[in-house]
Amino acid sequence: MVSPRIREVQDKQEMQRVVDDFMTQGYTIKDQGTDTTLLKKKLWGSAAGIIVSIILGGIVAIFTVGLGLLIIPAYMIYAHYSAPEVLIRIARAQPQAPSQVLAEPDVVAQPQR
Repeated sequence: MVSPRIREVQDKQEMQRVVDDFMTQGYTIKDQGTDTTLLKKKLWGSAAGIIVSIILGGIVAIFTVGLGLLIIPAYMIYAHYSAPEVLIRIARAQPQAPSQVLAEPDVVAQPQR
């Protein structure tokens, strides 16, 4: 499995717009939380890949008593499980480092002797 791409958005309205855009491109919602949405592309392989696997599977099936026909579902399952995923999350403001307060010279404690 491939780790998903991460897309950060600023607020919930932008997240909904981005989710809608991905859904029109053929993605489905795999998991949805309050601040994140995981989308996965519906993919069972390309037409060219399926045609090539049918041809190769047919040729191999002749010599292996039909075992070559397993190439077709193996390709489709591989394409489905390796389909791209996108994680959309709302970006959180990074906490700023606390500013260093400079002590004034008259406030600094003197070491005791």
